[in-house]
Amino acid sequence: MIMQADLESRPIVVAVDHSDSARDAAAWAAGIAADWLAPLHLLHVVAGDLQDPPEPLPSWLVELGEDAERVGARPVTIEVVPGDVVATAAARGVGARILVLGSYGEGASGGMLAGSVALGVVERVGCPVAVVRGSAPRLAPPRAGPVVVGVDGSGAGEAALSFAADLAVAVGARLVAIHIWSDVEVGP
Repeated sequence: MIMQADLESRPIVVAVDHSDSARDAAAWAAGIAADWLAPLHLLHVVAGDLQDPPEPLPSWLVELGEDAERVGARPVTIEVVPGDVVATAAARGVGARILVLGSYGEGASGGMLAGSVALGVVERVGCPVAVVRGSAPRLAPPRAGPVVVGVDGSGAGEAALSFAADLAVAVGARLVAIHIWSDVEVGP
């Protein structure tokens, strides 16, 4: 069982790139970090081999950190690492209170509700994940929810429901629990 003090010291990790969707996710995560008095960790994964993090950090990444501090997130850390985005984000999620990402990154293509990175991370990570769908250009992402959680009656589903309820209370949002099943048999 996780003690409340242990949970409160765990960071909110947000995976970011230079996309509008990532900016919305970072803004949403910063608000949650400020509400929960939790550390905020901005993670930017660069594909390929990166010997040293860029110096200075890209201006858009510094701006995300400054924006987070303006809404009260403290402390805010920034990390730039090489690697596979899905694997690295999933690995950083291990010790996170919640892992936050935008629904689409820089290589977005329309037609789906979430991009390949968001879907890949959701499949691999063992902590709560928030995929922030974003908002209209130049508007802050929605904070009033709803918070949507999938439930299946399992222990993990119960934990997800409990976390989602805490999140909904923290942001003053409606909680929507979804249970999906199929009566159609698939197979040979």
